[in-house]
Amino acid sequence: MDKCVEGDEFDKIIESVKVKYLSKPHLPKLIIGSGSSITFGYPSMTNLSEELHENLKENEDFKKIYPDIKAKGLEHGLQSLNSEDELITDIRRVTARFILQHEITQEENIYNSNCGLKKLIKYLSESVEVNRPIVDIMTPNYDRVIEFLCDSLGVPVINGFLGGATGIFNADLLTGPQNFYKMKRPPNKYVRLFKPHGSINWSKRDGEILQVHDNRRLLQEIDRIEIITPGGSKYEQGYNNIGSVAKFKEVK
Repeated sequence: MDKCVEGDEFDKIIESVKVKYLSKPHLPKLIIGSGSSITFGYPSMTNLSEELHENLKENEDFKKIYPDIKAKGLEHGLQSLNSEDELITDIRRVTARFILQHEITQEENIYNSNCGLKKLIKYLSESVEVNRPIVDIMTPNYDRVIEFLCDSLGVPVINGFLGGATGIFNADLLTGPQNFYKMKRPPNKYVRLFKPHGSINWSKRDGEILQVHDNRRLLQEIDRIEIITPGGSKYEQGYNNIGSVAKFKEVK
């Protein structure tokens, strides 16, 4: 997407994507993987493995699985862990801090970029139907690249949270946004965003997940960041997550 495809060629590619994958109801619309984040210098799985080793190398449980991580990769190395293992909490904390610290330094660059993903979101948001002005996106990424790009385009993001400095989750906002927004009056257009593995700005308090926009507060409360770590536990947790794949398939 970032190989500078321009003009008529770009339009033909995106129009083909739209016709083939974005015109069928009740199916996943657009899935954005980790490649979109790595182009902005976000850490890869290898980078994250190195960061985890640097921070957890004295942890006895981590020592046991590190040979597998080193030999076969982070995803495989964490397969033996489940969501109740204490090590998962440590991995989540290190991962959240690592990604958030990077994001804080890159936010302006992402906002001002003219990358292929930004062009794609712009094109799709400008070609949605008047009666359903929504582009549905799902991403396993924890970062806020999509949110920053949408902000720079002036395209509101619907992700189920409502509020200012702290957003409260309401499932009805996500599954039936037409009941909350005036969606039949151009030039209204929206991106509806699902994040089944959590988000770097979701914070869990007393069993409730909040969306927090204050980076300083997020760093101070890093243990509360609601993300699902790689490995076997992500399938167990992902099914119940508020941005889950199941909810993505059920949207109206």
